[in-house]
Amino acid sequence: MKKRTAIVILFIALIGAVGGFTFLYADALREREVLRETEEMKPDEPLAPKSDTPSVPQEVPPQRVTIAGVGDNLIHDPIYMEAEQADGSYDFSHLYEHVRDMIEPKDIAIINQESIIGGDEYGPSGYPAFNTPEDMAGYLKAVGFDAVTLANNHILDKGPKAVEHTIAVWETAGLFHSGANRSEAERHEIPIMEKNGVKIALLSYTYGTNGIEPDVPWRTIYLDDKEGIRADIRKAKTESDFVIVAAHWGDENVMEPNEQQRDMAKFFSDEGVDVVLGCHPHVVQPVEWQMNAAGEKTLVIYSMGNYISAMFGLENMLGYTANFDLVKDGVTKRVENVKMIPTVTHFEGHITSYHSACSNFKIYKLADYTDEIAARHGLNVYHGTTLTNRFFQDMFEEAVPAEFR
Repeated sequence: MKKRTAIVILFIALIGAVGGFTFLYADALREREVLRETEEMKPDEPLAPKSDTPSVPQEVPPQRVTIAGVGDNLIHDPIYMEAEQADGSYDFSHLYEHVRDMIEPKDIAIINQESIIGGDEYGPSGYPAFNTPEDMAGYLKAVGFDAVTLANNHILDKGPKAVEHTIAVWETAGLFHSGANRSEAERHEIPIMEKNGVKIALLSYTYGTNGIEPDVPWRTIYLDDKEGIRADIRKAKTESDFVIVAAHWGDENVMEPNEQQRDMAKFFSDEGVDVVLGCHPHVVQPVEWQMNAAGEKTLVIYSMGNYISAMFGLENMLGYTANFDLVKDGVTKRVENVKMIPTVTHFEGHITSYHSACSNFKIYKLADYTDEIAARHGLNVYHGTTLTNRFFQDMFEEAVPAEFR
């Protein structure tokens, strides 16, 4: 009996324990569910309070293009005669070896190719009807030139076929060109270079072509076509950030601008041209700023002189490299860091004509042109003088105002 009573008591206790556990488990489940629902009902974490300090826009650095412009690359007979190799090719590298460091580092370097490269089929020739060997193009590219201007008084020396050929030569060599055309459509296209995000139009015009009439009116463009030039400039201003005009103008061997140069310089400035690069006089001429009615400044470089030639005048030996920067700063633009660096054409031997066999043709920076080198110049005998560095320095300082040198 006692045993049965104990079993009943144990059974009742077991049922109580199970019931208690079940109650506690259910209660825990209810608490977990409430907690989950509470978490879901919580609002999102508040955002960090906004700062009262206004955000500063990040500065965008100005876009800058460094430019070098040089004058007439005028290849007379003695120059290509010295450059000719045994296999019939031409090596012009020696001409530019002392000035390469002035050209190569620039973003864009521009040269006036005064003597046409009309095709080796015509044979090389110098004054008065030039034809420069085709090898010249590759050497200019190797030196660091990027663009060539072609509108000058010798562009028609070998006829229209030679004009088309010279354009093809420059394109094959990888140089940008302006001033000669293969079609009317090409004449109305604006030649635009782009560098460092800046677009630069390069327009090229000449005063004349030595009395040679073009076969078509658009072969090259003359400075007396003001309406055509005005249309070019205005179109260029809508398609580019800067406009450079290469002007072949002026009187040969005269170190002051003539009436046409003054008139056209004002015209270019009035139309909003940024820079004028002048060539043709074969001597250096002044540099100046012009301001138009809209308050826009134009850098006018009247003549950079010869880059290389075998001319006879002492003043023909001096040229300068025009250095300047084109800067685009947001919606504004400017031309700055303007500086002309003088150079000298050197050669040796006794020159009596454009066909004389002289040698050692080179371009030197005037800063490197010592009196010792100058004493060997081929024009010393011709003029009965002794050239010095000071002679060329005085000539340069007389022509170019101090702010530009």
